[in-house]
Amino acid sequence: MQEPLSLSTIFSLIVKNSNQLIVLSDEEGKILFVNDMYEKFTGDSLRLGDFLRDIPFVRFMRKEDKESLTLLYKSSLLGKKKNFHFNFQKQPVNEKAVWYRLSNKAIKLETGGYCFLHLIDDISLQKRTEEKLNKDKENAEENDRLKSAFLANMSHEIRTPMNTIIGFTKLLAESEDAEEKQQFAEIVKTSGAHLLNLINDIIDVSKIEAGFDDLKLRSTNINELLSDLQKLYKHDKRLVSKKLDLDLEHGLPHLNAYILTDETRLRQVVSNLIDNAIKFTKTGRINFGYKLISETYNDGTPKLLFFVQDMGIGISKEDQKLVFQRFHQIEGENKKMGTGLGLTIVKALTKKLGGDIWVESILGKGSTFYFTLPYLQKKQEKKEIIVKSSKKTPDFENKVILIAEDIASNYQYLEVLLRKTKAELIWVKNGKEAVKEVLSDRKIDLVLMDLRMPVMNGYNATKQIKLVNPKLPVLAVTAYAIDGDMEKAFDFGCDEYITKPILKEELYQKIKMFLD
Repeated sequence: MQEPLSLSTIFSLIVKNSNQLIVLSDEEGKILFVNDMYEKFTGDSLRLGDFLRDIPFVRFMRKEDKESLTLLYKSSLLGKKKNFHFNFQKQPVNEKAVWYRLSNKAIKLETGGYCFLHLIDDISLQKRTEEKLNKDKENAEENDRLKSAFLANMSHEIRTPMNTIIGFTKLLAESEDAEEKQQFAEIVKTSGAHLLNLINDIIDVSKIEAGFDDLKLRSTNINELLSDLQKLYKHDKRLVSKKLDLDLEHGLPHLNAYILTDETRLRQVVSNLIDNAIKFTKTGRINFGYKLISETYNDGTPKLLFFVQDMGIGISKEDQKLVFQRFHQIEGENKKMGTGLGLTIVKALTKKLGGDIWVESILGKGSTFYFTLPYLQKKQEKKEIIVKSSKKTPDFENKVILIAEDIASNYQYLEVLLRKTKAELIWVKNGKEAVKEVLSDRKIDLVLMDLRMPVMNGYNATKQIKLVNPKLPVLAVTAYAIDGDMEKAFDFGCDEYITKPILKEELYQKIKMFLD
């Protein structure tokens, strides 16, 4: 049977095997005691009678830490500060700094004088955690600042076209001059398009942050896509008013220019970069295009390098690091320009398309935005035949269209668009009324179904209608612009889909698919 241990022996065992490094020294710094953790901590042996200055912790201290610690010990010996804590950093031997905390306690001896108890802990993890928390705090504060600035700017961006739309709509109603009416209508149309683009940007950012912006990959001819954009921008009023040239460089022959990508998103990336170039360029030219480069991805897939080059105001070195961040706006002529969303969207879409994006710029001389895409090819299938819609008003005489729409002004707009088609219109204000009309004896040829309505929404109303009359075409009409809504509408039985704001030609074309 083991002999019982004395309290002093138990205490000695605890101190000796403690995970904390414990050193006892006299007033001169001579070591009186050191526990086993010292050697585990340092890899060095320490003998009684050695001095504190020989401990690796001290040897590897930074000069300023040694000076501070010396002052603390002098203060302790003079009785001004008996006990203290001191954090110090070991000279880095690798990329990660090592931090220690020395807790010092002065113990007065019966014989007079003092000895010092030194407790040393590795606090590197704690320090790194503190640094991370401080960094996160700084980032959060910066994000709050940027968001506040963004919201203030967004308020201005939204109110500006809204003010124009409301003001000129009133003038349009009051004007008797046909030419003046046409001028006002054009201003309202332009401001409306600007407002819609702004809303689309906000929706795009929301979709990207929510993580459900899925791509639709298909074989796309990038020569055709870029040529279409060049033709479109040739008539852009901003480009024409500034007398800017827009030059296009194709990097591959037509037959080799097919890649597997999301055509809509690629078009959006290039369009945003061209819009950005036009905004910040006063004179000269804008060049855009692509080329096949020798660099490849890790799996051996070749890379295509796209570029949009302008002769504008340029971007400072500091702004080049921030230009793709959310809410950051480029400064032009001593004021912020844009919403701070466009390049954020471009970067996110480029990443989703499998590429990368960066900018090279000289302040005052222009900028070039580059982005890469994988040169993924797919055997070209038979090209889709796209029938251009006619501007001629279709004849829907003797056709009955049920419009389910809870907002009166939205119904009035549809009524004006469909008035010349001679179709008979029935208006209901919720899904329940729509189902009731379909169940009645009235002949209905097509339903324009708003998806968001009170009492019963358009999804459930469509589902019930299709149970009763599966052949009755239902055209979903919604202000939602998220891809998931289209799939959801089809899942509930809708036959086609159109988003607000509704364009007359698109509405005619969609209805003709079912009524012709």
